[in-house]
Amino acid sequence: MTLVKWKPRTELTNSFDQMFNHFFDNDYGVSLNHWAPSVDVEENDKIFSLHADIPGLSKKDVSLEIHDGVLSIKGERKDKSEIENDTFHVRERQSGAFCRSFRLPENVEEDKINAKFKNGVLTIELPKSEIVQPETRTIKIS
Repeated sequence: MTLVKWKPRTELTNSFDQMFNHFFDNDYGVSLNHWAPSVDVEENDKIFSLHADIPGLSKKDVSLEIHDGVLSIKGERKDKSEIENDTFHVRERQSGAFCRSFRLPENVEEDKINAKFKNGVLTIELPKSEIVQPETRTIKIS
């Protein structure tokens, strides 16, 4: 019996195998159409800001809706192969419809929300309502 030194697979080999398998999986009809844009949410004293990365789309491809205190960002990136008759060797950019939803805090003034779309970034500003402190009154104890 001969002993053979065992060499575990390196991280580079595993990454290469995954890339290679992924490349051929797409040729056999595996679809990667489930995607959603990355979103950052920040807050300061006056507003909440959402920044969604949606490269390759224009503002006409994206819609915003508010229903029952939930803000939804919806859109669709068209699949280039549906438009042109090209053959792809590698496809990493995802396409298809997406929807991201966020429950709004109670202190957001829904009628004052505004949005801008520039260079593939959708910025939504959600102004906070001023917190109304209840008046304090003294009650005389008899």
